[in-house]
Amino acid sequence: MARLTVDIEFRVDAQLKRDYENACTELGLTTNEAFIMFATKVAAEKRIPFEIAINPFFNEFFNHQLAHNQIFLEVENDGCDFVFSALVEKFPGRVLHRPKAQEILHYGTDDGIIIDRLVTEAPKSNGEPYQVPLEKLIVDLFANKNLILSKGDYPSAIETMFATYRIDQVSMLRYARRRNKVKDVFEFLRDKTSIALMVHL
Repeated sequence: MARLTVDIEFRVDAQLKRDYENACTELGLTTNEAFIMFATKVAAEKRIPFEIAINPFFNEFFNHQLAHNQIFLEVENDGCDFVFSALVEKFPGRVLHRPKAQEILHYGTDDGIIIDRLVTEAPKSNGEPYQVPLEKLIVDLFANKNLILSKGDYPSAIETMFATYRIDQVSMLRYARRRNKVKDVFEFLRDKTSIALMVHL
């Protein structure tokens, strides 16, 4: 059964409205999405939340999703069990090892740690430890079933990545092939965004 929705109107200073719209654009949100996030959080927590910030890369994209914040840790296959054991001891009750999406919904906690196997041939960062290259992140949006995100946000989020950073489309294509997601990723870029594709499929 569909939920009943209602319109809400309120008056604000004209400059505040412009500043609000600009901040929402920088965060990759519509003004309506930002208000719904705010209202949902206030209703759930019975407090006014003031911990929203613009962060580099895509923190704003993931953090505006109405779910738990999660840390995704990908480890080479041989090290998964060792890393899991070490983290479970240090963070009891917060670590899941290669869970299915349903398990994350049931057992995931705020600041939970999700450990998964690092796919071979994944793009590497340029010498920065613990950084996820955007080429990998874009493909993983389509390949990783544990990223419980709204696909409606993908076009503006991915266009922001391409507009802000240099994305190596060849590296992204290679990784998409490895994840068997070439069609999903590149048809989405072609059909749902204004990104110019520089690779031939």
